Amino acid sequence: MSGAGKGSKKGGKMGVGSTVKKRLGKGSFNLLQVFTELDNHFLKASKSAHEVSKLLEATRLHYHSNFADNQRHLDHLQRVMRVITWNRSFKGLKLDNADNANDDFDSEDNETHATVLDKMLAWEKKLYDEVKAGELMKFEYQRKVATLNKLKKRGTNSEVLEKVKAAVSHLHTRYIVDMQSMDSTVSEINQLRDEQLYPKLVDLVKKMAIMWETMREEHDNQCRIAAILRDHLDLSQSPKETSEHHHEHTFQLLAIVQDWHMQFCKLIDHQKEYIKAVNNWLRLNLIPIESSLKEKVSSPPRVESPPIQRLILATVDKLRHSH
Repeated sequence: MSGAGKGSKKGGKMGVGSTVKKRLGKGSFNLLQVFTELDNHFLKASKSAHEVSKLLEATRLHYHSNFADNQRHLDHLQRVMRVITWNRSFKGLKLDNADNANDDFDSEDNETHATVLDKMLAWEKKLYDEVKAGELMKFEYQRKVATLNKLKKRGTNSEVLEKVKAAVSHLHTRYIVDMQSMDSTVSEINQLRDEQLYPKLVDLVKKMAIMWETMREEHDNQCRIAAILRDHLDLSQSPKETSEHHHEHTFQLLAIVQDWHMQFCKLIDHQKEYIKAVNNWLRLNLIPIESSLKEKVSSPPRVESPPIQRLILATVDKLRHSH
């Protein structure tokens, strides 16, 4: 890629320089032609972002569960969970019912970056509820165990002790089952992380790298045009004062450039914020869920360093050193 990049830059420099210099030499040069050429480079830079916009569905109106009212929020999550937990044997089944047909966004062909994140959000909320319920059950179990120990010390009759022991055993069994369910949820999240989110992120990072490289090349071309103008444009016959009309349009241009700069900064900031958010989530995702009551549960093995972690760390490091 580095060789191709150098070749393209060299070719770009000769093309831009020779075009402007030829016009200057022939005397047929005017600012409108130069501005048109500058604008063409803006259009090329803008076109380079189309693939990224397509990946992120930037032109579509998104429904995000975090911005819905409570009832719609719950309905949406339930709908997502219903689809992603649907028996795999029914995948691809054609349904005549229109409402059911709308649920067919679990197909891999229709997966987008947004739908993968939405599915992961639903599973994460499910895991949160399971962990919360598990903690409450653990405290209840510990309270029952403490009660049982006190009754033993007091020499309580065997009938009462057996009832408390049965309650303790029941809570322990429920807790073990809940922890197994929790492990299953963790496995689903990790599978989504490695098999769906990771490829989407790789594709996004690649296309964003192409976008930024193209933007840089077009910006370099514009800088070369500006440098040639500065060195060759004869301004000796230009009026010393501008008209009110020129003054007004100059301010309009300034406002547009300032707005463009603000939007450009937002793009960079949002890119960094998203990668930072994924990195923060990944740190939590890689922390194993521990419990003193979990000794009888065979948890799924955790990958110490999944591919997505290396990708995110490399991207974070690259963004940290970028300007």
